[in-house]
Amino acid sequence: MAGKSGFTANRQARRPNQRQPETCPLALIPLAYAVATGDTTQLDTAVDQGLAAGLTISELTEAISHQFAYIGAPKTLNGVAALQKRLEVRKAQGISDPQGKSATDLGNADYYALGTQTLAELSQAPTSRPIFDFAPALDYAIKAQLFGYQFSRDNLGAPERELVTLASLAAQGKAVNSQLRSHLRVLKNLGAGDEQLAQILAALEKAAGKAVAENVRTV
Repeated sequence: MAGKSGFTANRQARRPNQRQPETCPLALIPLAYAVATGDTTQLDTAVDQGLAAGLTISELTEAISHQFAYIGAPKTLNGVAALQKRLEVRKAQGISDPQGKSATDLGNADYYALGTQTLAELSQAPTSRPIFDFAPALDYAIKAQLFGYQFSRDNLGAPERELVTLASLAAQGKAVNSQLRSHLRVLKNLGAGDEQLAQILAALEKAAGKAVAENVRTV
């Protein structure tokens, strides 16, 4: 289900996604929201629904791991642990869930360069910013780790990652509205039109409630 493009170690030009947002699994939205809020009951339900929708263990694990940059290590670790526990329960019940593909190993890739390229393609904006000059460690973390290493992992596509990001940020309320606006623009840059965005926000409202979804609609 994930995009198959990925990066190559020699940094050949490519697009960061091969799937259009309208085909992205909306089941990732309640999953990411539950991880971000620490609601393990909702997370169990979201895992079941995601697997029923056709997501694989690899995709679910990757989706939660992607949240690291947006919700921090503790909640991400808790989310992965909750996913692992739920999968063990399902296995004990005799349910065989598909593992899915592993991410392609890029070897000695220049993740900072790859991340700079991906950030430029997704944001369609300059990647040199005063805040990055002021905090070079943040610049490296965002470009090398997030947009370089994580986005290069081809077991989850860029549109799926942006759905996960949207839900992660939405869970944090108005304090991150600036980032919400940026990632809504990324979804549009990936090809999401009004109909697709309406479907995404409807899925968010179902998972998070009207107030959370309305904040995203009005940013």
